[in-house]
Amino acid sequence: MKKILIAGSLFGLLLTTTSCRDEFLQSAPTETLADPPAQAKLNGLYLMMVNTGTGGTTGHDDYGQKGYDLVSDLLSADMVLNGVTYGWYSNIANLSAPTDFTNNANYAPWRYYYRIAYAANDVIAGLGGNEAVPTGNDKFSMGQAKAMRAYAYFYLMQYFTTGYDPEALSIPLYTDAGVNGKPKAKQSEVYGQIVKDLTESVDLLSGFS
Repeated sequence: MKKILIAGSLFGLLLTTTSCRDEFLQSAPTETLADPPAQAKLNGLYLMMVNTGTGGTTGHDDYGQKGYDLVSDLLSADMVLNGVTYGWYSNIANLSAPTDFTNNANYAPWRYYYRIAYAANDVIAGLGGNEAVPTGNDKFSMGQAKAMRAYAYFYLMQYFTTGYDPEALSIPLYTDAGVNGKPKAKQSEVYGQIVKDLTESVDLLSGFS
């Protein structure tokens, strides 16, 4: 009888300590942050640079920045394709992919670098906009975001222009979050923004470790 009472008491204690209460239930989604600080967004941006599928495809060559480094080496003849296995990179090495705008080899870097520019614009907007001069850690976050935006546009210009012509139209230039469908900007405008962002980021990142 004593054993039954002890077992019953333990069972009751277990129920009271493990029963569901409202405060134990996770009611908000945990895969995204509702209003994350700027650095949290930037950390996600850095992670995107090494994630698969960030170019919007399921290809095994869609794995972030290092994948595009390999492609640019092949396109610029800094590296040769020694052998063709399952057709990997053959349309890059023989320069046929860049001539077909429907090819994923063109779509993936476009999507990847514009995603970075979009995310950088989002961080900059959250810190007060392009002309804001934040202080403290926000200053460092602004510097990183502007450097990342410059990085994205620099690579887009390398991929989608054939040579430097200040007056030639190149790619759409987005410097504000939530803006879509802009026309092509002159090369001089895009490079001017790249230089501006990098120059400002040098000052903003002074002292940043």
